[in-house]
Amino acid sequence: LTLAVLISVLSVGLGVLAAYAFSRMRFRGREIAMLLILAVLMLPPVATVGALYINLNRISFGTFRLGGSLLGVALAVTSTQLPFAIWNMKGYLDTIPKELEEAAVVDGATKFQTFLRVVLPLATPVLAVTALFGFIAGWTEFLLAQVFVVGDPSQWTLAIALNALVGQYAGSTPWSTFAAFAVLFALPVMVVYLLLQRWIVSG
Repeated sequence: LTLAVLISVLSVGLGVLAAYAFSRMRFRGREIAMLLILAVLMLPPVATVGALYINLNRISFGTFRLGGSLLGVALAVTSTQLPFAIWNMKGYLDTIPKELEEAAVVDGATKFQTFLRVVLPLATPVLAVTALFGFIAGWTEFLLAQVFVVGDPSQWTLAIALNALVGQYAGSTPWSTFAAFAVLFALPVMVVYLLLQRWIVSG
C-alpha cells in the first residue's frame, strides 16, 4: 500500500507539473523533449532494469541503500509511469480553454494561483485516471521489486508474496490459499476504482 500510494502521488504530482509546462509554455526543444518522453514510454520496463539497478545502488545514505529499499522501487516504477502520466495529462490540459487562465490573470492571479485554482480543479478527471494507473502499477509491482528487494521479505510487495506461495513441485502449492490471496489482492484496486469512478468515466 505504501508503494502504491507513493507511486500514485509521485506520478500525479510530477506529471501534472511537466504536462502543464508542455501544454501552456513555449520553449526551445519542447517538441524534441515530448518525442523523447514518448520514446521512453515505448520502452518496456524490463529494458531499464539494469540501468536502474546500477544507478540506484550507487545512492546510499549511511547504511541506507536506495537500491535495496521500497523507496528505490517507488522511484524506479515512477520513472516508467511518468512518461504515460505526462502524455495523458498534457492531452487533457490542451482541451482546457486558455481564456479561463487569462481571465484569472486579469483578476490578479499569479501563474501558480491560476494553475492551482483554475487548471487543477478542471483537470480532476485526468488526475484521477493517472492516480488510478499509478496505484495499480505500485499495487501489482513484481519485476522491479523482485530485483531490488528480493533478499528482504519485510519489504516484499504482495505480488512477490503471492508468487512465493507457488511451490517447486506440483503438489506443494496450497492452491486454496493462493486463490484466496489472489482475490484479496484484487479487492483494493476495485475499491480505489469505485471511489474514483465518478472522475474516471469523464476522464
